[in-house]
Amino acid sequence: MPDRLARVVPLVALGVARALVVLLALQNRALRVQAEKLCERATEPYVGLVVPSFRAATLGGDTVTIGQAAAGELRVLFVFTTSGAEAPGAVPAWSAMLEKLDASSAGKLEVYGISLDPEPETRRYVADQDLPFPVLCFPERKLARL
Repeated sequence: MPDRLARVVPLVALGVARALVVLLALQNRALRVQAEKLCERATEPYVGLVVPSFRAATLGGDTVTIGQAAAGELRVLFVFTTSGAEAPGAVPAWSAMLEKLDASSAGKLEVYGISLDPEPETRRYVADQDLPFPVLCFPERKLARL
């Protein structure tokens, strides 16, 4: 009997070790997917992102408070770069989307573009693209990172 037990115990231990390796591999994969999602969420803008309130001047000179919309008002923020990262059809797509939103918002739609780039580059980009909404730059680099 002890001879048989000496042969069975290593096989059982090997089976348990295999099961644990498979379990750890599955957990590792799930954690990797979660980490990728968290990293993306921390670095990329997304629908529903809460922007800290801040005051800034638009390129046209008006002062606006971002992050404080009036009750019942719909505010859309387009956060962009001027480096051409957006697809060539982005501005027409933005315009089409704004027309649909404006039609369904009963005139309670406010739209702002927020550039991640410095003001001189943003002014050139806005002039080249003829953006149909007021544009501003983040007043502090910290806000752009947020």
